[in-house]
Amino acid sequence: MDFIVNVEDSKAPFFLELMKNLRSVKVEPISPERKKLLREIRQSVAQLKAADRGETQLRPVREFLREL
Repeated sequence: MDFIVNVEDSKAPFFLELMKNLRSVKVEPISPERKKLLREIRQSVAQLKAADRGETQLRPVREFLREL
């Protein structure tokens, strides 16, 4: 099972050391590109949820494509 965990920068060395000492845990850093992608996906999901709640309006796809 995979997890993404956000840790304060000041606590990161302690947390990494703790995780490395657990035999069943494998720690892999996330590349800057992947971190950016995950952030963008979270923002997109938040925008969709806001639209579902009626807080924002999305543009029709045809309007978006015309701009391209």
